[in-house]
Amino acid sequence: MKIALIHYRLLHAGGLENRILNYSNWFIQHGHEVTLVCNTIDPAFPIPKGVKMIKLPRIRIPKVFKIWEFDWQLGRYMRGHKFDFSLGMVRTSHHQAVLAPGNHLGYLKALEKKPFGISDWMQIKMDKKDQEQKQDQKKKDEQKQDQTPDNRPFHIKFE
Repeated sequence: MKIALIHYRLLHAGGLENRILNYSNWFIQHGHEVTLVCNTIDPAFPIPKGVKMIKLPRIRIPKVFKIWEFDWQLGRYMRGHKFDFSLGMVRTSHHQAVLAPGNHLGYLKALEKKPFGISDWMQIKMDKKDQEQKQDQKKKDEQKQDQTPDNRPFHIKFE
């Protein structure tokens, strides 16, 4: 399988970075092709052997908008590359699964909190965009399945 692991920045310390290393090593050991996609990487970050590293371009913008810009750059990259599975370690609208801390709607509802600040609103917007894209893809997949020869109704003519 071709697998994309996505994280905004890869630093030499941190829990999500350790997970990325563990997942990368496990996938490589089991014969999968792994690509790490990030925006910033610490030169000391130990990229596992056999892992392809993609560093997306950055533009200078205020800090609060950097994750939004990363989401945009990631979308451009993901449209041009096909992966069998993509796991985000940061909330974006371009992954199949996410393992990210933060202020998503479920978290805020569970704590009975309301979004606070632009960061919360941007993460919620990306969550909603991601869900809309997944629903659209599901509809397209269902339409394709309905149009396959195996699912077409057959007619028997009686003469």
